[in-house]
This record gives sequence, C-alpha cells and structure tokens, in this order.
Amino acid sequence: MKHGDRLCMALDERGWTLRHLATLTGVAYATLRGIAYHGFAIDERVAVALSDALGTSIETWAEAD
Repeated sequence: MKHGDRLCMALDERGWTLRHLATLTGVAYATLRGIAYHGFAIDERVAVALSDALGTSIETWAEAD
C-alpha cells in the first residue's frame, strides 16, 4: 500500500483532516498534502511524527513506498 493511501485511511478512520494532523504533528500541511496526494517521500522526522500521532510504528512510514 502506498503511503498516501495509508495516510488517507488513517485520517478517515479517526475523522481527522490533514490540517488537524498538521497541527498535531507540527508537520507542514503542504508536506502532508504532498504525501497524501502526490507521492512525496517521507523523511525520518515526518515518520516519527506520524507514528506518534497515529499510534503506528515508525517502520510503517519509513519503509519505501
């Protein structure tokens, strides 16, 4: 599964928006939008932030798309 699809599913499950996730994680909205819809790569800092906010492992986000 692509990171963008995984991210969108996680948001849908929680009823969150990208803006809400950006606020929770401190990751720029534009970065999260790029990951969700344009296949942007996820660096280590973003992987840690996503795993903390979403309760997933860092590996979930750090693995190659």
